[in-house]
Amino acid sequence: MERNFIKMKKFYLFALLILISLQCNAQTIQNLGLGTNGFQSQWGAIRKVYTDTVDNILYAGGSFEIAGGKTCWGIAKWNGLEWDSLGAGMKPEISTNSMVSYIRDIVRYKDEIYMTGNFRYIGGKSICGIARWNGIEWNSVGDRFKDSGNDPFAFASAMEVYNNELYVVGDFDSIGTMPSKGIAKWDGQNWTDLSQNYGANCYFDGLYTLMFFNNELHVAGNLNCPSPEEPLKKRVGNQWVEVGTGLNGDSWIAKLKVYQNN
Repeated sequence: MERNFIKMKKFYLFALLILISLQCNAQTIQNLGLGTNGFQSQWGAIRKVYTDTVDNILYAGGSFEIAGGKTCWGIAKWNGLEWDSLGAGMKPEISTNSMVSYIRDIVRYKDEIYMTGNFRYIGGKSICGIARWNGIEWNSVGDRFKDSGNDPFAFASAMEVYNNELYVVGDFDSIGTMPSKGIAKWDGQNWTDLSQNYGANCYFDGLYTLMFFNNELHVAGNLNCPSPEEPLKKRVGNQWVEVGTGLNGDSWIAKLKVYQNN
């Protein structure tokens, strides 16, 4: 009798532990308010989310019109309870190649929120490719990004903050009057071109990603390069060099990421 009682106690304890384990490992998916909606049936995507740990705000950027039932053209913020707009946002426009304006990347730099993407106007201002939000209004980041078509299709793809400077890649030929083919850095006041000798022999269709690895800047994108030149390179001193044998030909690298020091 006692032995059976002990067995029953062990059984119930085991069952309780399983139940606790299942409850601890259970995950639920919850809506963030009413979510986002597009202005056309084929759009409405969120392309980038960024957690600002300073103000404890989640920023979302993409090609949507509505967030949480509010008009938030392409950019919105979530405070844990509700969505809100960032000024007038980035009202989408369809260009001659049917590309809708959208946000590509978001970071915090020098107490402001920076956003890059395919846009020519943001916050009601004529700003191309990259803009900064100070909590009240949108402003430009130095001079205007341009391409060989004088900016209609110029854009910035990604950003990275390193040593108190903001590095930016994209599809552009100049910033203001300064020639810069797809890669530059911003110190809070001025732009510096970093593109010299990068992909000199490549057909250039934009740089999409950058990353610091072992304290070296790595950059990649969509370039058709003759062998042995490749679209993934790193900056050593003032020179760009290939990363190993890497990829070549009509190669397209969309994202670089460090994982377990690789």
